[in-house]
Amino acid sequence: MENQSKTSPVMQDAEIVTEKIKQVVTSPVVQKAKVITMSFTEVISEVLTGKRVTRLEWDNKEDYGFMFNTILCIHKSDDPNNPPKHWAINDGDLEAKDWISF
Repeated sequence: MENQSKTSPVMQDAEIVTEKIKQVVTSPVVQKAKVITMSFTEVISEVLTGKRVTRLEWDNKEDYGFMFNTILCIHKSDDPNNPPKHWAINDGDLEAKDWISF
């Protein structure tokens, strides 16, 4: 009598499930979150709700704009001893599309 190795139906199902899982599993590399940028007109709405705003070009979250007592202010990290100043909006600010809020 031949000794044939037969797998049980349960084992076959387990192998099928394992194979399907292997097809679904993605790389273990962590995906970076996509940063959503805004125009100046969009980001001003964020300022009005109390959020701080900055530009990706500034490359520093310590440089940010915010509203204080109905006055648009800017905080600059290179000037830590001085209080925030009134923010004089320029063409670069108005035309930029790399604004983010936090």
